[in-house]
Amino acid sequence: MQIHYDINRLPVFKNAVVTIGTFDGVHEGHKKIIDQLTKTAQEAGGESVIITFHPHPRKIVSSSILGIRLINTLQEKTELLDQLGINHLVVTPFTEVFANQEPEDYLKDFLIDKFHPHTLLSAMTIISVKTVKGIINYWKATRKNMGIILKKSPSTSWII
Repeated sequence: MQIHYDINRLPVFKNAVVTIGTFDGVHEGHKKIIDQLTKTAQEAGGESVIITFHPHPRKIVSSSILGIRLINTLQEKTELLDQLGINHLVVTPFTEVFANQEPEDYLKDFLIDKFHPHTLLSAMTIISVKTVKGIINYWKATRKNMGIILKKSPSTSWII
């Protein structure tokens, strides 16, 4: 597994099958998502890519839980994910600016321009409540033009 910490120096991913999440704990639900991710990447002749965040988004978006206790440290999470056969782990710096970006910017400037996904496997990670509705609306309006396949993970329940 290749680990990337600088989102401005990412390789060109081949038919990237991407999922996004904090993956705190790497529990059985996460393992199901990752299993679907790796299988989908194989079917697409591509690479599996997990985008995760550091620090944990809750430490940034909610001042009332600054003392949040995580199941695993970033190092432990990286070691656990490495055992599951993914190709790339991208550790994205999570800041207030990142959390508050417009939905279109998040999708176009971050997700599409940096990862060029073939398939997006949704585990319904919410970057901030402010952007959820905008992301869903923007995605619905543009995904066919972008040629990106959207798949729902087994543990995802969409409220669209």
